[in-house]
Amino acid sequence: MNVFDPPEQLLLRETPQTGESLNGYLIRAAARNRWHGPSAILQRSLGRCTPPKVSEIEQLAVFCRCHPLEFEHLVGFWRHAGPDGRHWYLRGGWLTQSSFLDPRRSLFCPACLDEQGFAAGVWDIVLCTACLDHGCRLLAVCPNCRRQPSWRRSELFRCPCGQDFRRAIPEAANQTELWMASLLCSDVGRTKPPATDHAESLARLENLSLDAICKVVWLIGWLMPQLESRRVVRGRRTPTVIEARRMISEAYLTLCDWPHRYHTSLMQIGRRPPTHSNATWSDRVFSSIDRFLHAQDLELGFLVVAYERVVRELWHQRPDARISHRLDRQLEFAFD
Repeated sequence: MNVFDPPEQLLLRETPQTGESLNGYLIRAAARNRWHGPSAILQRSLGRCTPPKVSEIEQLAVFCRCHPLEFEHLVGFWRHAGPDGRHWYLRGGWLTQSSFLDPRRSLFCPACLDEQGFAAGVWDIVLCTACLDHGCRLLAVCPNCRRQPSWRRSELFRCPCGQDFRRAIPEAANQTELWMASLLCSDVGRTKPPATDHAESLARLENLSLDAICKVVWLIGWLMPQLESRRVVRGRRTPTVIEARRMISEAYLTLCDWPHRYHTSLMQIGRRPPTHSNATWSDRVFSSIDRFLHAQDLELGFLVVAYERVVRELWHQRPDARISHRLDRQLEFAFD
């Protein structure tokens, strides 16, 4: 190709919607141009079918006859983040754990698809299991063939079995799922979380960033329950929809009974025999909890302060507590 030739582009432009899922948009763009699904666009424009990086926004946008600023409002771009894997770009911020977002899980709200005509990007967040507008659970499988909708499908609204997703009937969502959906959607319209009997206890999450909200729920709803039950923890694995609902429920109960339930759970974990290593005592007892909390900023300070109180309490309960010892990390305390 001559250097002065225009870049290859789709024949017809499909307008991206603010907050739309990138994969959902590519399905719509491919369908309008009679291409076979989003993988065809990715392969032709980027040379591969994997999710695109933030640095490739302009290249993909030009291919789709869009302005790069329009694509910055789509959900599904990422950047390299060293040992932590991927950081997902979302509404000008970042989700800093790769398992917080899965752009290919294809959950959907039938009523939203029918009314809006596109897949919302917030549905790609692993903790989003309900639609706040319609009070229903997001569907994870086709109601007819019971298969998960493929991210490579050629039609956004229809399953290969013929089922129209817009005509599916979802289950009603429970209070905890709607509470979480309201927090995740708050950056779009500042939606007020639904009223509960524990509004004051739950309010501590309302002013946190989206990344911090995900971290809180992941810690107290996923990591701590597994350590408490002595199960093998694989924290970086992306949770299933059922596991996400369980995480949300556990986090909700802990925050409603804050800080008593959090304290009790940490005390139970802390009474296990420490592992044998050269790490600090708190690291050997609480393992990934200790490392996770000490890597956080002030936004999650309420978790760190409550954790350090438990560490101090358990430290003084040790049989050799009278012997002069010290922790390698300075403890943080909040006095009421």
